[in-house]
Amino acid sequence: MEKLFEIKYLRTVVKNLLKKRVIMKEKYLLTNISASGGLGDNPESKFLTKVEEIIESHFSAPDFSINTLSEKLNVSRSHLCRKFKSVTGKSPSDFIKVVRLKKGAEMILREDLGINELAYEVGFNLPLHFISSFKKCFGKTPKEYALGKN
Repeated sequence: MEKLFEIKYLRTVVKNLLKKRVIMKEKYLLTNISASGGLGDNPESKFLTKVEEIIESHFSAPDFSINTLSEKLNVSRSHLCRKFKSVTGKSPSDFIKVVRLKKGAEMILREDLGINELAYEVGFNLPLHFISSFKKCFGKTPKEYALGKN
């Protein structure tokens, strides 16, 4: 932006930036949308796409944590937490859980796995924790979700 500018132009630029930020947060608060679809090539979208890829490559590791994620991204844990809060409004651990739950929902629709097996497959140590998290996220238990696919 040039030094001499109209306040009206500045307001429009700021308004558009805030609108994009709100869209980004809404996108990642909704659990049935993936990072790869939709918001283009902005840095936040690229960052979240990369994070999803890292999480997906570590699904079967229940000990995958924020520390592991920050190491894979070559950033500090505190920087990672700040970036997530600003981009998605969530903590990195919440984001990891949501990505795992989305993968679980996809697997329910594609494969015939038991709930226990599915929970372990997407990185949950306790099937009950998977079921309660799934219900919070989707409003249905995994069993009810699976019945809805028919």
